[in-house]
Amino acid sequence: MTTNRKVALWFLLLTTFVWGCGKKEWPKPQAQDEQVFVDTIEARRDGPCLWIAVKVGGNLANVEFFRLEVETGGCPTCPFAPSMVRQISPYEPGVRRQENSYVLRVCGLDLPETFRLRVGVDNTFATLPPALSPVITVEP
Repeated sequence: MTTNRKVALWFLLLTTFVWGCGKKEWPKPQAQDEQVFVDTIEARRDGPCLWIAVKVGGNLANVEFFRLEVETGGCPTCPFAPSMVRQISPYEPGVRRQENSYVLRVCGLDLPETFRLRVGVDNTFATLPPALSPVITVEP
């Protein structure tokens, strides 16, 4: 075997080995393109039901479900600790979409006069964290 062939063979083996040592990992969604976030939220009583308007930003096609978290006791300055959580699908009868806002009408809750709530929006990609609204207080 000539010297040129030996050098070419060593070069070929070395480059094959180097390319085979690359970092390998599972593909991840592009967070900026797939993320969902909450812009604003407002809520009020609507008779025996609760009316909530959630303005959502980001990729609205990735809204998996809403998570309504309600704190019925506690003080307004204490850390938020939900005492009731309800999962709401965006396709339920009480949910209406208006452009980039969702209007939720939730009935069947036994709520006191004043309570605090927060809405979470879960993404279809489980690796991305849910978007959380700020905690708001609903008063009579």
